[in-house]
Amino acid sequence: MKDLVRQIDLLPSPESELQECLRRYTLLERLAMRMDAARWLLLGGTGSVAVGYLTITYYETIMSAIMTMIKIL
Repeated sequence: MKDLVRQIDLLPSPESELQECLRRYTLLERLAMRMDAARWLLLGGTGSVAVGYLTITYYETIMSAIMTMIKIL
């Protein structure tokens, strides 16, 4: 029985410093994942807008280049 009590006493308490650090680390890890997702969404959206703008702006040039390539083939 004494061995069991000793082992229970060695268990970390629920609010130990290690558990607090692990909780903080988990929260920071989740925040980093969310920031990465937002960054990639912003970069992807910006890239799509840029490609769309260039396509609309240079539509005639793109179409004439495509037609020229078709004629060559």
